[in-house]
Amino acid sequence: MGYVIKAFALVCWTILVPFLIGMLPCSLLPQKRRTPGMILLSGYFVSYAVFELVGLPVLLLTKTGNFPLLVLLYTILAAAMAMAGYVLTGGVSGVNWTAFLGGPSGGLEADTDVVDLKTLREETKSSPVIPAVLWGGFLCLLLYEFFMAYTHLFFDGDDAYYVVQSVISWETNTMYHYLPYTGGSTSLDLRHAMAMFPMWVAYLARISTMHPTAVAHSFLPMLMIALSDLLLFQTASSLFEGGEFRRFRRELLPMFMILCAVLQIWGNTSIYTPETFLMMRSWQGKSVFVNFIVPAVFLLFLRIYRVEKGLDVRSRQYYWCMLLCVNLAAGLCSSMAIVLAAMLTGLCGLFIAVADRKWRILLRSAVCCIPTVVYVGIYFLLK
Repeated sequence: MGYVIKAFALVCWTILVPFLIGMLPCSLLPQKRRTPGMILLSGYFVSYAVFELVGLPVLLLTKTGNFPLLVLLYTILAAAMAMAGYVLTGGVSGVNWTAFLGGPSGGLEADTDVVDLKTLREETKSSPVIPAVLWGGFLCLLLYEFFMAYTHLFFDGDDAYYVVQSVISWETNTMYHYLPYTGGSTSLDLRHAMAMFPMWVAYLARISTMHPTAVAHSFLPMLMIALSDLLLFQTASSLFEGGEFRRFRRELLPMFMILCAVLQIWGNTSIYTPETFLMMRSWQGKSVFVNFIVPAVFLLFLRIYRVEKGLDVRSRQYYWCMLLCVNLAAGLCSSMAIVLAAMLTGLCGLFIAVADRKWRILLRSAVCCIPTVVYVGIYFLLK
């Protein structure tokens, strides 16, 4: 019974709370664009960014890294953002739940006001049998991934540092004060310490009263696989919203997800592939960067590319704010990840600016890279 309560608390703090937090930025969007998937992803973009913003000052300005203070501050902020998001969005009635029933999914249909109603009616009349069978096949593959991730625990060599850091913080109420390999006290290793993902794992363990090792090896693989697939689904929704795809969109989306699941399951061709990181090292920050931050940057630029062509100022503000949060959240993963995220943001912004001849996109992309400049500045200043 105790384990069930702990698991329920963990699900609340990784699904319910991020969903409510995601309502806060999504309040900028019209209701038809507030799809559940995009709300949850937005919640993680904001949650990771805020955790990094709160964690770094606590780490650097307290003597041994006051972990209970981090837990207290972030919990208060998360609760405040969740309540604000719920109120500003108008509660559950402000969410576009029809995305689960074949309605707008947040792609082109949700980003434009002009919809080909005749095409949509034809699409709605098409037989739901084939899409249902395809989605059933994807669900089976996803459950297989969950089963294998939960029952076949893979202990990577880096666990001796990352997971042990979470355990030490959970046990001693300090952050990066002890060397995981020996247990002795040590000076602050900025290269690892400024990436707060192990502290986020410790936070989940503290808030749910579950051991950090169980959180990292049993729960996080399923969570990160689900979030990665959700990002892929949102990306596919944007790619397949064009008029040439709309008639077959209901079949293309599950086919795309099945292909992704197959690649994830059989993608262990080397220890460096994203699929290997997702399935075997999903509790490490570097895996989160490859399978969550990078796809998020591409997804947001796909949406920005469309929104910039329209006149919806609030939607434009939403997507650029989320891109800023994603760049800041990259610092949670690793010191190199935030630099790579800024480079990817700059390249995507440059490509769209040149293609559309809208140089303001490049300027806004540069603004989203400001967290990287500050992060690197702090690193070299303290180094």
